[in-house]
Amino acid sequence: MICLTAELVDGFQYQARLSTGETATFTLERISLEQDASAILRIGITTLTDEIPIVSRVFIFSPKSRKQITTLLQEVYPSSDWPTIVESIFADVANRIYRPVSAKKLNLETADEVSYVHFPLALANNAVVWYGPGSVGKSLLALAIGTAVQSDLDILGPVKKTNVLYVDWETDEHEIARRAKLIIRGLQDDVIGQPEPPLYMQARLPLRDMINHIVREVTLNEVGLVILDSAGPAAGGDILSPSDALRFFEAVRQLTSRAVAVIILTHVAKPERKADDARLPIGSIYFENYPRLTWELRSEQSDASSLAVAMYPRKSNVGKLDPIGFYISFSKESITIVRSDEPTQMLTESNATLKQMLLEILQEGPQSVKDLANTLGANTNQIRALLHRLKLKGVVQQLDGKWSLTDQVPPF
Repeated sequence: MICLTAELVDGFQYQARLSTGETATFTLERISLEQDASAILRIGITTLTDEIPIVSRVFIFSPKSRKQITTLLQEVYPSSDWPTIVESIFADVANRIYRPVSAKKLNLETADEVSYVHFPLALANNAVVWYGPGSVGKSLLALAIGTAVQSDLDILGPVKKTNVLYVDWETDEHEIARRAKLIIRGLQDDVIGQPEPPLYMQARLPLRDMINHIVREVTLNEVGLVILDSAGPAAGGDILSPSDALRFFEAVRQLTSRAVAVIILTHVAKPERKADDARLPIGSIYFENYPRLTWELRSEQSDASSLAVAMYPRKSNVGKLDPIGFYISFSKESITIVRSDEPTQMLTESNATLKQMLLEILQEGPQSVKDLANTLGANTNQIRALLHRLKLKGVVQQLDGKWSLTDQVPPF
């Protein structure tokens, strides 16, 4: 008797009972639709006294491959049942991977408005690509946004609370934990309570080879946002190859089809790194065409302890979005990240008038961010950004939720 016991992300699992009473589990995974549909076959034969494991690469549509598996099984555990079992399982897999999908009517009543896990940087149920040169701040910002979503904090933008998984191909657990600790210390200046970092997973294989495991962890931990850092090693092979890019996005789709948002971090193509106009993500054209939303990151470092990052929506299938920016301040004790809705002014240092007016108000005594915003007719994100830049220069300080001048106010 043969029965299908599980449909995996990229394969199937069967259980077969031999006429002598023993059972065998056949797991075919990482099925490729190229050539003869290659797959990894794992077999576990359970006898009265032992468990016999077999692992082999097979080709589902190859008679020679099926014969080789049958011969191997006969050598490991002789039984006249193997030819029928192997042929039946391979035939069923072939039917399932090529079974037609029926057309159906769209259900307009359940069609919702476009939604975000973080507005506007993480689109719910879809993949979003963030791209920029190395050291632009992609990984740090993604970790901060992931922490905000995990902790239900709107300080870096409106969020929909969900569990977050950070899948890391580029660094290691210690480095991400160090950054998360500094980010959380910085967030604690402006929030009540203890922010929580995302879940972490170290990746050593291409995404397509570990997607089954990732999906299991996503399901187990009720994850709603996955951050992939970064696309080059996650894609495996040649990032410029259309076929490798398609396989990468097939794996990504296993997440988005389960109502999971995905942020994909990647770099820019070499010839475009110094161009002044809009740049493109490195790799196949699919890295630009597949996502519904892409963000280009650019940064400017005024000194060793501060970084201004501007993010521009280069492709948007969800309507017009405005650029946004972040000020990142580094110290030994914390990393402070403040959102700005004026990235162009942020990078060109053109808000000197607002800065002068703010300092004049602080000369009258300590002020909260809300009070300063109301007095100056500015939004709170703009005021926070300016205050944190001045704090880096030692001009202002924060105590008990209010900001005041230090003794280092520069002349104007």
